[in-house]
Amino acid sequence: MLLTFSNFESMFNGPKVFLPRNTPTTPFTNIDCSFADVAFDFFVKRYITNLEVNNNFTDELWKPYPTNAEKKDAEEVGHILKNKNASGTDKTKAVYRISYRFRDNLLHGNPGKETHRLKDYEHCFCKINDFMFQLMNQLV
Repeated sequence: MLLTFSNFESMFNGPKVFLPRNTPTTPFTNIDCSFADVAFDFFVKRYITNLEVNNNFTDELWKPYPTNAEKKDAEEVGHILKNKNASGTDKTKAVYRISYRFRDNLLHGNPGKETHRLKDYEHCFCKINDFMFQLMNQLV
């Protein structure tokens, strides 16, 4: 997964340039986003219970909120995951943000992400890798 992100960042100048905050459009607006459905559905099942974000969402990805911007990202992603009629663009954006959060947690640490527990996230890593490869294929 980290190599995939390294390639992605080399090709697209990193996440802040690629998907800046507070902009109405995204690079996903002009591509076929149907490839994101599989990963999106996986993360909905993992992070949404009774139409609310569950502890996996807060404890795995977004705890603690280091910055206000990351808190807003978490709220936006949670809203998209709960939306049964999310657009393809929104699904892609949500999975991209989840993927990037996993990447940050691996590189910069997050309590509970000790290396002996990485096996617990194998399915997430597989979905993220598939998603990122398909995203790169759509964007080039």
